[in-house]
Amino acid sequence: MTKAKKITDKIFGGINMSWLKVVLFAVASAVVTAVFLIVPMFEKTSFHEMGVSFEAWILFAIIIMTNCKSALDSALKTFVFFLVSQPLIYLLQVPFYFGGFQIFMYYRYWFFWTLLTFPMAFVGWYLTKRNWLSLLVLMPMVLLLTLLGAGYVQQTMHQFPHYMLAAVFCFAQILLYLFAFCNWKQCLAGVGIAAVASAVFFIVTPQQSLSVSMPLPDDPGFSESAVVSFDESMGKAVIEDSENGQIQIEMKKYGDTVMEIRDGETLYRYNVKGFNDEGVNRVHVTAEPVELNTVVQLPEAVTPSVKASVAFENKEFGEAAFANADHKAVKLHIRQQGTALLVIKDEKENCLLKVTVNDPKKPDSVTIDPISVQTDTTTYFPNISSLSDSAKATFKDASAGKVTVTDAKNNLINLKLVKYGTFDLILSDNGKDTEFKVKTVFRNNRFQAEFV
Repeated sequence: MTKAKKITDKIFGGINMSWLKVVLFAVASAVVTAVFLIVPMFEKTSFHEMGVSFEAWILFAIIIMTNCKSALDSALKTFVFFLVSQPLIYLLQVPFYFGGFQIFMYYRYWFFWTLLTFPMAFVGWYLTKRNWLSLLVLMPMVLLLTLLGAGYVQQTMHQFPHYMLAAVFCFAQILLYLFAFCNWKQCLAGVGIAAVASAVFFIVTPQQSLSVSMPLPDDPGFSESAVVSFDESMGKAVIEDSENGQIQIEMKKYGDTVMEIRDGETLYRYNVKGFNDEGVNRVHVTAEPVELNTVVQLPEAVTPSVKASVAFENKEFGEAAFANADHKAVKLHIRQQGTALLVIKDEKENCLLKVTVNDPKKPDSVTIDPISVQTDTTTYFPNISSLSDSAKATFKDASAGKVTVTDAKNNLINLKLVKYGTFDLILSDNGKDTEFKVKTVFRNNRFQAEFV
């Protein structure tokens, strides 16, 4: 114990903290911190936290404060230490930051704390008294380190062993300071306060949810019999709204996994990632990349003329072209999973086909089937708050479909389109006619109507 006490007495009081040492200490700490922030291998680790959190800087500040000759000397040297180190950290990152000197916009936060170091270091120098006053001065730092450590423990529980070193570092500092500046009675009091603060933190602070409720990125639509497969060790997923492809995912820990949804013969695959972004838990879902090239025969009933053209309604889904001169097959390059509308434009009329990728890894799983337009969309007129009870709406082209005002007070209407394209819709209300355009789109595995 005596040898350990000699070591702590040397670190916290046995160094001649000259101005040169303060500046060299500031430069060295800035360089090391910048390396941790710049090198990719340190991202999302305890080392990276040195540049964004307080725990390491509390240690540096206490070393400087306790090796100064007076409270004023402590305040001045600690202030200069932060005044040199913090902007230097950002300056060293400029060549590696895409915005160059714009990175200094983040320095405003640390400049505010740099200003506060002067009064805090003035008071902090009284740690050297090594009595009950030292414990009183130490308590704000003990509480801050307790909160920081408890936060890291929560993150470690989600993504073991990430941030475990940072958690240990925080709690080890508490024990180190109590040992260095307090007697055994004061140590017990300090440990007790830290323990109570930790318990209160875990009781009062709700653990951040690692979950999300969202529509899937490729706008699928499922039947009621669709089944979700999810790695149980990572969490669970359920379909909330099959018609609109809404999913709820609850993850137990950070990491990556694959989610599969089987809907009849069709398989959907998604990459799911749970992670912590600047202290906020997030779940990110992306559709698994697809790269399929295939040739598919058209249904016998579909007989395009030689002047016909073919294309996907959704250009992001892929490209299409006739595979031969007689236009009996199409060559498809597909970049998404699920279903899409294939439109054959001919001299007389358009032919609509539904393309389904039943397995995103198998080119021969692609099927093409004829599809007819039938929308049943409940929506509202844009830029209108309410309608009168006598309001009526019709399509200029009566064969396009039917419009029904279902709730005039709340401006709710139902659009039933039976043709593909963009159509003029006339709203007659209070003796005034207003013209809108409505188009047919294929989304969530079905036709829908929307205002242009």
